[in-house]
Amino acid sequence: MVFIGVIRVSDIKLIQQKIILLHNQFVEVIKTNNGSINVSAVAKLDHHVSTLLTSLNLQPALKLQLSRELMALKSSHGKVLEICKQQSEHLSELMSNHTSNREGMMAYREVEL
Repeated sequence: MVFIGVIRVSDIKLIQQKIILLHNQFVEVIKTNNGSINVSAVAKLDHHVSTLLTSLNLQPALKLQLSRELMALKSSHGKVLEICKQQSEHLSELMSNHTSNREGMMAYREVEL
């Protein structure tokens, strides 16, 4: 979606609705977070946000007009990315523990031989 020239009010409303929908989808991810989020779904949302923001950067006046909605989207998106970061760190720790445990089990095998 690329914005060129004059933007109609109906187009502004459509873009506004897309921003609100993305924000609501991120809020839903936050609400349903049980320590394991759907990374694939978040990646798709992230791609939609990237595409939207790239297009909006071509229309600074429109971006300014939608700043309230964009700030809400930025906040919810940031919270989801923080959850992803925490999940990644947790999985990394689990993998590290698993590797350490496996090394311990291998040491037992060496003693038994």
